[in-house]
Amino acid sequence: MPSGHRDRIFTDTSAYAPVTDPLEEHYENWIYRFRHSLFPDHHCYKCKPLMNSDQSSGVRPDLILVDHLYSEWVLVEVEKFSHSWSGHVSPQLEKLRSVRIGEGEVSAIIKEAPELDPARLRTLMSRNRPRILVVCNGAPSWSEYFMSSDAELMVVRPLRNEHLDLVLYSERQFQRLKFDKLSYLEPPAEGSHFGWYRITTPNRLDIHIGNYLAEFENGVFPCRTRRLGAEWYLVAPSSTRIAQTGERPLAIIRFGETGIAIDGRVIQS
Repeated sequence: MPSGHRDRIFTDTSAYAPVTDPLEEHYENWIYRFRHSLFPDHHCYKCKPLMNSDQSSGVRPDLILVDHLYSEWVLVEVEKFSHSWSGHVSPQLEKLRSVRIGEGEVSAIIKEAPELDPARLRTLMSRNRPRILVVCNGAPSWSEYFMSSDAELMVVRPLRNEHLDLVLYSERQFQRLKFDKLSYLEPPAEGSHFGWYRITTPNRLDIHIGNYLAEFENGVFPCRTRRLGAEWYLVAPSSTRIAQTGERPLAIIRFGETGIAIDGRVIQS
């Protein structure tokens, strides 16, 4: 879709024209209102805790995203394309990039999001740096400067019809990063439970205790997921052993409701 002010979206009963200069507060509310469509892989929250930063002052992200698999979290800055790069956008990105997350910030998010698993959220935020996303109401003049940052840009244009009905236009949805290796498996140590492979990064999986079919390079075999203390394990049948394929470490590369894909092969004794 072109970026000129004459752009329109037409339905069979109405025409939608761009909202050229929305109040930032209104635009931020619209992004949150359409959150399920814009961020389909993520929970979205507007709790705005003050986060400590390595910069001179703290920072309040406009939105916080936590993906449904607890594999990533995202700090969102909602901007107008007319904002200054050097005077506003760049300093804000620097603060977001250097945030330091403590128990106070995590507790503030949990208070606003009781549906989240507190233990998994704490693990995620303590081990992973956040992605930084800027949502903008049009193509900004500072996009060339933005390319030198490690943040991501998503242009979402608001439009209204003659009845003031609102639609948002974007060329894409914001989705979870896809991992080649969702989680790694650590073989059993000598003298430990035979066939219990510790899952070293369980926060990347929507994991629960259950029975699964595991797909290996050389076939499909039943397995189980079990929890022992704070650790999660993939338990192979007693007659099998999971072995590496070449030099690649054992890893889970796909995880679903009933099936798991393993980068490895099974040796039957």
